[in-house]
Amino acid sequence: KELLPKTIGQKAEDLDEATRKELEENADKQRELADRAEALIDKMRAAAEQIGENGQTPEERATAKTLAEAADIAERQGLQENTEQAAEKLDENQVADAANQQQQAMNTLEQMMEELGKQKQRRQEELKRLLQELAQKIQKLVDEQRDQLARAEAAEPNALGVLEQPQFMLRKRTMAVQAQAMQAPKTEPVGKPLGEAVKAQAEAVKAIRVTDKQSTLNHEAEALAQLEAALKLINKEQDKQEEEQQDAERFALRQAYYDLADRQERLLVIGTQHDQEEDYSRRDWRQINRLYEEQLENKSLDEEQGIIQTAAAELQEKAGEAMVYQSLHRRIDQAADRAE
Repeated sequence: KELLPKTIGQKAEDLDEATRKELEENADKQRELADRAEALIDKMRAAAEQIGENGQTPEERATAKTLAEAADIAERQGLQENTEQAAEKLDENQVADAANQQQQAMNTLEQMMEELGKQKQRRQEELKRLLQELAQKIQKLVDEQRDQLARAEAAEPNALGVLEQPQFMLRKRTMAVQAQAMQAPKTEPVGKPLGEAVKAQAEAVKAIRVTDKQSTLNHEAEALAQLEAALKLINKEQDKQEEEQQDAERFALRQAYYDLADRQERLLVIGTQHDQEEDYSRRDWRQINRLYEEQLENKSLDEEQGIIQTAAAELQEKAGEAMVYQSLHRRIDQAADRAE
């Protein structure tokens, strides 16, 4: 854009040497950016595929998904193509067109950064999914172990043999759930009682083989206690994660309200300045008009006001009756009333 006043209305061959050199340097920079953009997309795609193939933890799965989405944005929006076209336009002294291509590339980069910023949210989603899955599996283990213990209590010592295979298979399933729990730091503590349950189940199998009913009952009861302890831990972690998610949502909602209230206040200032046009010099008016255009993005004051009020109504539905949000909502309404 800085080159535009120097080049507008002129052919490339008519430019002075300094300006022509500046154009060439900018074109070379754009070509370099295009190469870097291509390398970046390839690197992100390769990293996403590698992590996706080997990733086991919620963090790894979230990272792979985020990188893949960011690379998709770059390709869909033509990041490399826009930078290449900007270089070509500079070669042809079409500076305004080059600036448009550069802006499109910048918009794409901003979208990519926004996508990368979602990694924390994706990690939370992956962890939530893992917690739910583990809770269901451990609950099933508890129910099966409780049923196995009841069958052992009802069996005669010489009839314990029929319980060996079910207890053996239950131990294998418990081991599989323990391995899954060890995948993430947040669920790793659950692995300890699951490991103790596996040990108790192994001892129960040994006791069944020698028809020692009391030892079978003792070890199966211990296995059940450890499984219940694991279930309690996983439920506690679920509650903690849900509370943290609610805190994050409340913070995001509060920030959205503050941003919307500030947007309403700025709209009020612009509207007031337009009503007092005659009080400003021509130079001041140009600055006000530039602010107006940037703020409203080619929308009318009424259109912008309608958008703000619609957004405020949507936020109010999410906020419920919380006093802090109601106060912010009143602030927006009052500013809107003053603007009318």
